[in-house]
Amino acid sequence: MKSFYVQVERDQFDSTEFTAGPWGPDVQHAGPPSALLTREFERCEPRDSARIARIAIDILAPIPVERLSVQTTSVLTRKNVELLEGTVSVGGRAVLRGRAWRFTTTSPDIPEVSIPSTIPPVPDGGTVDLPGAHMDGYMSVVDWRFSSGGFLRREPASAWLRPRIPLLPGEALTPWQRTMIVADSGSGVHMPLDPTETPTVNCDLVVAFDRDPAGEWIGLEATTSIVPGGGGTTNVRIDDEDGVVGSSSQVLFIRSRTSTQQ
Repeated sequence: MKSFYVQVERDQFDSTEFTAGPWGPDVQHAGPPSALLTREFERCEPRDSARIARIAIDILAPIPVERLSVQTTSVLTRKNVELLEGTVSVGGRAVLRGRAWRFTTTSPDIPEVSIPSTIPPVPDGGTVDLPGAHMDGYMSVVDWRFSSGGFLRREPASAWLRPRIPLLPGEALTPWQRTMIVADSGSGVHMPLDPTETPTVNCDLVVAFDRDPAGEWIGLEATTSIVPGGGGTTNVRIDDEDGVVGSSSQVLFIRSRTSTQQ
């Protein structure tokens, strides 16, 4: 069975070729390792009547398609809130760090205050092609269906994404894992500048949910803002087919093609 990773020890995971991002076969898309860390958060001393509400990921270095080591721990535990912390390492070097807030669930008698969804429904079909991209890794095992906009367009865009393989063989994706695999693609859903001319890379990913998404498809309503002489961000409203479930954000590092170093 195809999968993003194969577990070789309790905290050791071999990366498969399907983790490779769109810019080459040797470096991972940040979605799969973020989801792998999320899996470990979900398994870290789970508590009844508590749910993960927010996960913040910092990408410390390019993540090679190699064996990953994942460690998590609880750094703050109270009656109703808990803060988890985790690290993904390659060869003893940390490449990704994350924190997750876990809260007790709200009372069912609290009045609902919701935001209406504006993303069009999942299109019946469609494919994507990103010229110059490595399409045999991550891009080959995640369905993309744009509902509005598209690659290299200035206007905000929305798309539905669906992972077609699990993190690990024979293990179903949880809603959080499914979302983290695709949420890092928010800055790709609305990618207004040609990355061959103006490389734009996110150094983090912050995802917050009011409820866990349902179903296979995750909708991303993305808006990227770039300011000359400043920087850029991508902000995303996250949907499932029942409506809005949460949001995500990414801070972007932007350089011109003549830049040689960060």
